[in-house]
Parts: sequence; structure tokens; C-alpha cells
Amino acid sequence: MQDILKYNLLFDALERGFALFSQSSCGQEASAGFIDQPVRTCVTIPSKGFFGCMPVYIEAEDLLVSKLVTAFPKNKDIPSHNAIVAVFDASCGVPRALLDGDIITTRRTAAASAVATKHLVNGEPKVLAILGCGVQGTSHYDALTAMFQLEKSGSARSNVRVDDG
Repeated sequence: MQDILKYNLLFDALERGFALFSQSSCGQEASAGFIDQPVRTCVTIPSKGFFGCMPVYIEAEDLLVSKLVTAFPKNKDIPSHNAIVAVFDASCGVPRALLDGDIITTRRTAAASAVATKHLVNGEPKVLAILGCGVQGTSHYDALTAMFQLEKSGSARSNVRVDDG
């Protein structure tokens, strides 16, 4: 999955998707179609974690997609977050794919942050500091350095790559 989800492709897809979603959310008729993405639904598992469901209908692709995710913060020897992404053909309801949601979430979250940074930053950023760790810290470093030519970057945690430029 990592070989397929290249950041440069994700940047373009997310920018198009965010624009389409914004148009759909504002009630505007989007030229590329309609997106229906309700707020996620969560089921609490007392003292353990939660199970979340995040569905979306994408008219332009004729797809129904849902991410199913669990978060069990007390997990020690296994990941605290686990996910799958189920893809259905919206024309007939037939399942088309069951994908590793962990890799998709990691890459998509970091790519979304890079796209947001592109649109919100004043000029071209030169310095990156990551105040975080683990998978998300590393993936954000990868995405942001793929989008921007940084002069200096670093992290507050040792398990995230540091490049002092």
C-alpha cells in the first residue's frame, strides 16, 4: 500500500477532494459531483477505547467508502489504533476492496496537513519543527519535506527523523 500512496499523488487528490467537499457542504452544485460525508459515529467501549465508523459517498467516483477504526490507548504490545477501509460500488452496493486503514490513515493525515500548510502559510516555509512522535510525527515529516524545500527541520522526540539542514 505504501508503494501506491505516494505523497505527490495524495496532495493533488486531497486538494480536489477538499474543494469538492467544501462545495458540497455549502450546498453549491459542484461540477465534479456531490460528496456526502456525515460526522463520524463512535461507540465507546468503557475503560478500553472506542470503535469509529466514518462513511462517505463520492458521486464522481460512484463509490461508497467507510473507514472502520478502533482506538485502545492501553494496548502495549500491539498498536493502539487499528483500521480498515471498505470500498463499495455505489451503483449496486457490491464490495470492491478491503484496504489497510492504518497505512491509508497515516499517509492521508500527513498529506492533509501538508496541503493545509500550503494554503495557510505566509510565503514558502523554511523551517519545520515537529512536536510529536511515532508514526504521525514521521509521516508528517515525510509529507511536509516532500511538499516544501526546507532549510531546517527537527523534532522534539528522538524517534522522529531529524534533518538539521
